[in-house]
Parts: sequence; C-alpha cells; structure tokens
Amino acid sequence: MRIARIPTDEQFRLIMECRASSLTLEGLMIDLLWDDLEVVKGMKKIIINNIRNIDYLEFEIPNAGVHIITGENGIGKTTLFTCLSRICNNKAYRNGFPTTNLNNYDEYMGTVTYCVDEQSVVYSKRTSGRWQPDVKNNIFDLYGFASVVHISTRSERIFTQIVEAPRKKQAADRWLIDALNRILNTDRFSNMIRITVGDLRSRTGNADKRRRNTAFAITQGRNYYTEQNFSFGEIVLLNLLYDIENVEDNSLVLVDELEMALHPAAQIRLMQYLIEMASQRNLTILISTHSASIIKAQKSVILLENEMHEVKVYNSCPPAKAIGAIGMREDTMADIIVIVEDEMAKAFFSALLKKYIELCPESNYLDIRILGVGGYQNIINFFIEAQNYIFYDNVYVTAFLDKDVETDIMPYSIYGNRDIIDMYNQNRRKIHFLPFTPEVLLYKQLKEDRVNILNKIRLEYCNQQVNYQVIEDINLVEYETGMANFSSQEAYNNTLKVRGGVRGKCKNETRRIVEELSSQLNVGESEIYRFVFKYAVERLEGVEINVRSLLSSTMKRMD
Repeated sequence: MRIARIPTDEQFRLIMECRASSLTLEGLMIDLLWDDLEVVKGMKKIIINNIRNIDYLEFEIPNAGVHIITGENGIGKTTLFTCLSRICNNKAYRNGFPTTNLNNYDEYMGTVTYCVDEQSVVYSKRTSGRWQPDVKNNIFDLYGFASVVHISTRSERIFTQIVEAPRKKQAADRWLIDALNRILNTDRFSNMIRITVGDLRSRTGNADKRRRNTAFAITQGRNYYTEQNFSFGEIVLLNLLYDIENVEDNSLVLVDELEMALHPAAQIRLMQYLIEMASQRNLTILISTHSASIIKAQKSVILLENEMHEVKVYNSCPPAKAIGAIGMREDTMADIIVIVEDEMAKAFFSALLKKYIELCPESNYLDIRILGVGGYQNIINFFIEAQNYIFYDNVYVTAFLDKDVETDIMPYSIYGNRDIIDMYNQNRRKIHFLPFTPEVLLYKQLKEDRVNILNKIRLEYCNQQVNYQVIEDINLVEYETGMANFSSQEAYNNTLKVRGGVRGKCKNETRRIVEELSSQLNVGESEIYRFVFKYAVERLEGVEINVRSLLSSTMKRMD
C-alpha cells in the first residue's frame, strides 16, 4: 500500500536516507514511497477538506494552456477557484468565503492544503475569524505564477461605463477591435473609440487605461454609439477581453461561466482566441462551464464528480462522459429570476424578499435568483433576451429598475430614450421599480439613523468599538422634491446631470462607510450592505414601503 500521497518534510528526509543506504529492510515499502515521491515532485496541487459542499478534493494544477472544468451545480467549482485565488491574493478567503458572527451560521471548520513538491502549508479559519497557515514559508512563490486573476460573474463582468464628462477620445486598441470582430463574427467594432473618463490621478501613471476610467463607443458619422447601448453579450465579452489582456504573463487565470450571454458559435471562437493567448503569454487558464458547446469542442475536460464523500477529479474526461454527468440535472432551474442593476440593488431586493417571506411564509418554497446586469437599458434588453431564449419557458423572469429610472427617465420620452422606453411600456407588467434608489436610501439611513444603526451593529457583532462617521454632507431636499417640467432639452439634460451627481456622491460615501465597517468587523462588504438594507426595510415597512403590494405579482408569478 502507499504510505503518503504528499510526504511531509520528515518523510521526505527518511525516504532519501533509506534510498541512499544499502539496507533492504522493508525495501518494498521504501520503493513504493519513492514511487509516490517521483510522482509528487514537480507537482503543484491543493487539497480541500470539509469546506462548503466539499468533503475532500485533491486538485493538481495543470500546466500552461486552457483547461475546461465542469461538474454539477454545487460540486465545488467556485470553492476551488477561491482556494486557487489565494495563491496570490491575500483577500481571497475573505471575499470568497463570507461569514457572519452568528453561532452555527456560515462557519468554516475545514482546511485548505497547498503542496509544491515536498513542501506544504495548511490554512484553517481561527476563532479570530482570519484564515491562518500552520507554518510560515514561501510556498506560494513556488507555484511560479506572476499573479492569479479570478474573473467571476459579479459586477465587474457586466460593468458598463457611463459617459458623462469625456476627457479624451482616441481609437480603441487594435487588439480589442480585432478580438471583438473575430469572436462575434462582425466588423461593426472597426470604428470603435476609447474615451477616457473619471479621475485620472494615479501612482502608476496608467489610470487612463483602467476599465473604470475607460468607456467605449462606436462612431456613426458625427455621432457616437456608446457602450451603454451595446448588447449584454457584447459588454460581457468586452470586459472579459479587457481583464485578460491586462493579466501579467505567466499568470493563473480563473474564469467562471465563460459562455455567459454568448451564442454557441461565439463561445467556440472565444475558446480559440484564449488558446492562442495562453500559448503566447504562458498563461494557465482554468474555465468553469456547463456549456455543452464548449465541452464538445474539447478533446478532454476536467470533470468533478461526487464519489463516496469525495469530489473525484477526472483530468482527461471524454466530452461525452462530462456532458452526461452534468446533463442529469440540466433541467434544474430557478422558479423566479429577478434582474436588477448592481450589487446594491441585489442587497436591497434581498431585504425586500426576506420581509415578504416573513409576512407570507407560504411563499418560502420558491427558488429565486437575483441577477445584477448593469444600467436600466441593460436590464430591459436582458429581460427581453431572457424571454426569447436564455431561460426555459417555465422560469418566471421579472425585472426591478432603480427608483430614479421611474422618476427621471420614463416620463420624459420627448427628450430621448424613446426606443428603450417603448420597450419598457411593452413589458411593463413584468418590469417594476424599487421603492427607492438603493444608494440614496442607504445614505439616508446611515446619516439620519446613525446611532440606532451602530447600536444594532454592535449588538449583532458583539463589538462595542465599531464606529463610522458620515463625512460627505449631501443635501437631499431638492433631490427628493422630484422632477419638474422642462422648457428645453438642455434644461432636462442639466437636471439629469445634477441628480446623477447626487446619486454618485451617495454611492461613493456609502461605499466608503461600508468598506470601513467591513474592515472593523472583518466581514465581507456584501454582508454590511445586507445588514443596513434589512434595517431600512424593517424600519420603513408599512410607512414608506408596502412589501406585499410590491412583490405580490412576482411571488405569485403573474403575467
């Protein structure tokens, strides 16, 4: 029998001593140990024990190239990517394994072991809430990656830049134009330009090239067709390409759901592009997917499958076996899909949903997923696409736009946006509005009810030292009086700009406060958002919010 899969330092020393000696005692056992060691040397792997749905998973990191990972939902692909991300990212566990301070809630009692050749280190979560290694060494350097970049399905993947104050316009990078045209089999991006926006202050001098400071548009004569009007699939692809282009050579790249919003033919062309990128830049690209088109196009894939309390890894799985393994649950889908703008809107809607279920517990059997897809135009376009082909017919799809879209955009088709407003009017039975714009509500609560919120937080997290201050004093009186009639397009545009500025200030200030609280409490920022929105809904229910009326048609799946 084999003695150890990964020898410890002491085991390694003993094996070397026995191998060098002429002793034949237990020679067979030593030979077997040596065989194991020969396999292990040069191997880079991680072992996950008792984390989320994974009882045990041993994963060997493959060589440079593009590798497809698939498996049923809940098998552990996201957990695996979080653990891999830790190789170069100190905050990987904090971001990937969010927790609460409640007993028996979101507790992680397992371990993650990183192994390179004969060295290893074991990470576990301590009572302080931090993940700590059992020994301190340079094992992460031994993996040899310049960086690890995790491209998830979160907000950055669907980010759309708003063009409010363009600073500089120039032709978009040729590599990006060529890649978009090639993958989407078109030429419409040939005249795409790059617009520098936002704050250009930077220590590195590359601020004008950061995605958050960059917008894209397609020229049409004297006009510009901005990325806000790109299709959802085009935006997702643009952001993905931009992220990968900015990865350092010799890096590990982790991509969740590569197929997101892409036609099957475009998925295959994207795979070909990534294979070329990996070869040119020595990248190791791991892609998690359920796309039959992507899987069928490969000679072999990595399949994760549950077997007797262990997630078994099949490194050279034939495509047909992989498709069969994940196809058994292919028809499992949410009952209701709710489309909103961003992470704040997701947290706000989650608080409203929980309150509804508390008031109407008979609705607790429904499986509901909330997707953040970007601005209101993206939401409406995605809603229509979803009705046509993205989800099964038995899935109820609805959308909730921010309150400012209802007050600032929809009543004023005379000043633009006629097409998108017409699309809304044609689907208004299933496109609704949140009772507040999330960032405005959050700012008001954090400012006006600071003492009560802090008392709630201190009680919830047993931390009497936690504190925050509202630094940016934003006057919301004029904002909350609503919009008036306008004498001209210019007057309307100027008012929109002012009101957008107010919302931007609210978002920036709330983000700063949430980051501060997150750091003090050692919990994820999303947990802080959920906490404050829950507080706001509890406080305003029956006064300024009627949850039953707001969500009744959605929860009853009424057309």
